[in-house]
Amino acid sequence: MKTIFSFLFFVVVVSVQAQPIDELILNKRFDKALHRIEAALQEEASGDLYFKQALVYKELSKPLLAAKSLEKALLYEPKNSNYLAELGENYSVLGNLYQSVECFRQASMFAPENIGLKARLGRAYLSIDDFKRAFTTFASVRQVDSTNIYFNKQFAFAAFKTEQQNLS
Repeated sequence: MKTIFSFLFFVVVVSVQAQPIDELILNKRFDKALHRIEAALQEEASGDLYFKQALVYKELSKPLLAAKSLEKALLYEPKNSNYLAELGENYSVLGNLYQSVECFRQASMFAPENIGLKARLGRAYLSIDDFKRAFTTFASVRQVDSTNIYFNKQFAFAAFKTEQQNLS
């Protein structure tokens, strides 16, 4: 009986230690996830690991560290639209609005079919008061999805700011 208990204890301890990074993040065990990520980065760095590190830092309300991790992720995969979009969000939180616009511009360039990215670019243009580009961006979004209420509101706001009359 003692042997069975020891074996079960060993199995539980080993399985907890071997939890994948994604599972640790999903279970909000951020300190352990960061530790695992750091160890994995020492073995072989990758854009994916730096991206996961950034997500953990974001959850811990550390946008500057998240941005630095995303910048490192982009060194490995410079055309990854997910990395660029997340960096754009982080720059926006940090108040780097022009850098945010550039990240969303590049992200939407690398994933032109993603209207969500285009809408985020339009929102970024609104944040820097570039209403003309926001209008153009939301107009292209509206051509693909004219039923999205949020996109339509942003489009209407940009139209109002640029004094556009013909919205059809």
